[in-house]
Amino acid sequence: MRLIIVLAILSVAVPGWATAILRTNVDADLDGSGTATCIVDSDAGIAAVRARVTSPDGTVVANVQTKAEFTINWAAPETRKVELEFKVSQPLLWTEETPGRYGIQVELLDSQGLVLAQDAGTFAFCRLEVRSDDGFYLNGQKLRLRGVNSPRDTWPENADARMAACRAVVRDVRWLNANAIWCTNAVPVELLELCDATGVFVVGEVPPAEDGRHPCVIKWRKTDGVKIVASPTYGTLRWAMARESQMTIAVPLLPQEGAGGLGAGLEDCWAAICRIPRCVGGILQARAGWTAAELGANGRAIREVWAPVSCSMVERTVAFINRSRVVGLDVYRYAWQALVFGEQGERVLAEGGGACPATSAGGNAQIQLPPMPPDTQAVRLTVFGRDGEAVCAWCSRVTRERTVGWPTKGCAPPPGLKDVYFLAGARTNRVRNAKNRVMLGPRFDFFSPPDSKLDVTWGRMADGAYRLDYKLACRANVELLGFAFPPLRDVIAERWVGSGPDGVWANRLQGAAYGLWECGSEGVGFVSDVDWFEIATKAGICRFTVVKGPNFFADRAPSGTNVATSCVLPPFGPGVFVRIPGIGGELYSSSETGPAGGGKFLDFRARKTIEGTLLISWKPTL
Repeated sequence: MRLIIVLAILSVAVPGWATAILRTNVDADLDGSGTATCIVDSDAGIAAVRARVTSPDGTVVANVQTKAEFTINWAAPETRKVELEFKVSQPLLWTEETPGRYGIQVELLDSQGLVLAQDAGTFAFCRLEVRSDDGFYLNGQKLRLRGVNSPRDTWPENADARMAACRAVVRDVRWLNANAIWCTNAVPVELLELCDATGVFVVGEVPPAEDGRHPCVIKWRKTDGVKIVASPTYGTLRWAMARESQMTIAVPLLPQEGAGGLGAGLEDCWAAICRIPRCVGGILQARAGWTAAELGANGRAIREVWAPVSCSMVERTVAFINRSRVVGLDVYRYAWQALVFGEQGERVLAEGGGACPATSAGGNAQIQLPPMPPDTQAVRLTVFGRDGEAVCAWCSRVTRERTVGWPTKGCAPPPGLKDVYFLAGARTNRVRNAKNRVMLGPRFDFFSPPDSKLDVTWGRMADGAYRLDYKLACRANVELLGFAFPPLRDVIAERWVGSGPDGVWANRLQGAAYGLWECGSEGVGFVSDVDWFEIATKAGICRFTVVKGPNFFADRAPSGTNVATSCVLPPFGPGVFVRIPGIGGELYSSSETGPAGGGKFLDFRARKTIEGTLLISWKPTL
């Protein structure tokens, strides 16, 4: 068992004073008892020692004074040591969610009660235990490291620039809902102070003068037997690490910045880590950095997986899951917004919020939202922490049955969309990556399964829009299924109402947010929860509106030059899909990142029919 002792000291020198406090250490236990130890350069004239302890909100919680009794360290006889014990009732324990630090002011007095020297600083009540047969424990609670690598190897020499850099690192780490920074080089004191104040752990090198002075620092000895498992696959996490007899840390965890992304299989891998008793967590690595802009959809996916509160919404019922083992849900607040998306962007129709329902740590709860306005297309729910910062946000699409008339049947299709292709396929070939590991080949073989077909019927609406009713009958075991039109030429830009802003794969649905999005001519590939998708070309604007049926939509086949990171699909244009494939990353195929990435086949043992309706409008360029 190891007790973390913390004190950040600000020494005060008074002109003419011959006595000074060189250093003060505080040994604080979880029951509120503590001992302040002052190292002084002289004991001449010191009759008493006095201390005042203040809580994180500034309230005085202890005032003590005792006779000064010195202990001399004969190995360094120029130093003297004096101790003072104190007691705090019901102390606030330092955790990642409650990083409260207490203040202490220590004074040395002469026989007349005059102050000879004083020190002021902060400390925390916390205990970090390294249990070699189990893992890390903070204040008796199991600790899992949701870590990221430090984005910096060097820090600015200028104090202001260094502080700004430290603030940026802590801000980005907290935005991801991570709780640890993995540092391979010594970190500046400013970063340690910020991590103390925000509840972010630091794993790595610490300046010798700061050793044992910060609750955020996690250190272990070689005898503690912590094993670093390098670049584990989901299978390694699920089986090999589960059989380890010593503590393990997954470093780096899913180091993929290619098309698969850091968020593609993180939910599966993190769930596996949490099931391994001796695995103390995982460390993500990113070469580009950890800002929201640099990570894109990966950042939002990581943020969802590691959010302290998770929620889901069915109609107006919101279910909260409290992932914390320390605090209840009632320390969080929520806000909801009823949204509608027009040509110019989103508009808020109604909003509200309140405190999350009171539950114990690790508990669940539900709330009922009020009726939404009739035109509501989506409801956004945001959860805020005690500091007022949003910890995560979800936007749920409000599904409504649409009905459209059919004045005319049997018309010709719109320009450029005469052909409709049935698409069914799966990855069947195998390739080797740079490490000569056999991967599921990203190339798709497309085929026409027996007893499968696509029937389409064109019609014309009164406003001139085209109506396409389709019936897709299939009996096959496939990863990709749907239909598409030929590619549109001379694409200028695209926009849609659905999930975005980036394309998705079967194992990369997390992190997407429902709304109005747009992109340039490069396209996005697959998108989900689409209401309508608009493609602007030099010849005109084509809009596809999903009235009924599957709402996976593709503007064109996503592809890439690196077969280890991208699925290479045959060229096709706009299309509607029932199933889309998963994708891998730099090192792993999609199936190696966990259940979300592999085996997503549609197994139609019997002939299955899927029906839907699209409205297609065409506005030629004048």
